[in-house]
Amino acid sequence: MSESFLKDILIALSKNNVKYIIFGGVAVVLHGVERMTLDLDVSIEMSKENIDKFLKVMKEFNLSPRPPVPEDILYDKDLINYLINEKNAVAFTFIDKDKPFKQVDVLIHPDLKYEKWINKTQKIDLYGHEICILTKEAIIELKQNLKKPRDKDLIDIKELKKR
Repeated sequence: MSESFLKDILIALSKNNVKYIIFGGVAVVLHGVERMTLDLDVSIEMSKENIDKFLKVMKEFNLSPRPPVPEDILYDKDLINYLINEKNAVAFTFIDKDKPFKQVDVLIHPDLKYEKWINKTQKIDLYGHEICILTKEAIIELKQNLKKPRDKDLIDIKELKKR
């Protein structure tokens, strides 16, 4: 993922007052671990107002839902539950069709809800803008509770514990 894209999208989310938490590899990197990541994983507060703000930012960056699902599914709890229960979905992906390395995953699984994790976050400064990430302890907790951790999850745990 382009560092400029990542920086720019996080600043745009902040400027638009989107309520979100950074999860995944980007959160690990922001805690000082050197590792490769291919997407931005976020959990957003799922109110209509916040989804509106989030979708505005996605449009600014030419990011659209990975077909065949429309973006307005984020407003429909029943459809989200269908994706989770019938398709085993964990995230809803927005991608730039012309530059597929630009990708944002909105975490939709109940175990990754914004409300569940907001008290396990910290605010950090990114070029004068406040962004919200999971704490090191929360990332470790999340990765330790995975049923089938990947090698990179185990490495992330080890590296985060060093810091």
